[in-house]
Amino acid sequence: MKTPIAAALLAGLLALPCPALAADMVPGMDNVPLAPGLTAPPDAALVYDAPGGRQVEAEATGAVAVEQVRAFYAATLPQLGWTMVTPARYRREMMQLDITIQPDPMRRQTAVLFMLMPQAAP
Repeated sequence: MKTPIAAALLAGLLALPCPALAADMVPGMDNVPLAPGLTAPPDAALVYDAPGGRQVEAEATGAVAVEQVRAFYAATLPQLGWTMVTPARYRREMMQLDITIQPDPMRRQTAVLFMLMPQAAP
């Protein structure tokens, strides 16, 4: 039997924001969040199987500064187990993630290309 206090506590906990669950993910990449301000159509990912493993390419755009996007991934991806190789390349387990960030002054936005692929052998 539920008590009113327990029910109220449960309702309160469920109402709290959970950033990890609330974050939109890069299409086709369930372990790479979209930086705030970026959007990507859910069907925008190109996913294909290559001899070395699965590869995914996706693009996102938004009215956000290049440096904000770069700073977001530099701060967020290591918390998700990714190791920064360069500001544009991350590795996790046997996967490599390349993030190309380009300003689009004509549209006053930033375009970001994500490429996830099996990590090249050392």
